[in-house]
Amino acid sequence: MERANELKAVLADGIARLKPRDAGDFGTTEHWRYYNSVYFPYVVGVRAYAQNATAAGLDATARQAWQWLVTEVPQRSLHNWQNAAARLIAADLRGRVAVPSD
Repeated sequence: MERANELKAVLADGIARLKPRDAGDFGTTEHWRYYNSVYFPYVVGVRAYAQNATAAGLDATARQAWQWLVTEVPQRSLHNWQNAAARLIAADLRGRVAVPSD
């Protein structure tokens, strides 16, 4: 369980590193797309494309993100952005991990 929590923390940090600096909590420019595509669905729990999905129970920022996803972002685009974000996070993690040499 401890390792799972460590992994969760590492992934949360990787997602946070995608967020544009000094830009607030939410934005819709292309600088935000990778952060938004993984942060809101996977960290906050925004399910824009789920059957009968609503913004009920979301805070104001998550509600904004939900509305943006539902009205402006095709599901395929979100999927592509999530894949790109995962590659960026993986590359960042590879760059931070010291690989032992034999």
